Amino acid sequence: MNAILDALKSWSAAHKQPVVLPTHPRLLKFIDAQQQVELAHAGLRLVPPASYVQMIALLAASRLVFTDSGGLQKEAYFVQRPCVILRPETEWVELTQGGHAIIADANTERILEAANKLLQHSFTE
Repeated sequence: MNAILDALKSWSAAHKQPVVLPTHPRLLKFIDAQQQVELAHAGLRLVPPASYVQMIALLAASRLVFTDSGGLQKEAYFVQRPCVILRPETEWVELTQGGHAIIADANTERILEAANKLLQHSFTE
């Protein structure tokens, strides 16, 4: 989890854009109050868990999606947003084969490389 958070902080700083992070209760248990303040100062906006409709709105308003959720990977594709996959594999191989998503796992360097690569190319079907 620390590698992912480090990557998100680095990406936010490099692109001077906030990263909106809907927080699952398990994530909040992992991140203590001091870390939450540090993450906020680093450009990560921790928000409560989002409903399906709220999540689609967040996706549509984003430039790029970072997720470990299989469902969110596919939803990002539907709203034409590139996706960095934060796990070692995906059930949606057509997304990676089509260049719409890149598997980066929980590795800071690979996450940043994938994000930069995806932003260099326009998202097309």
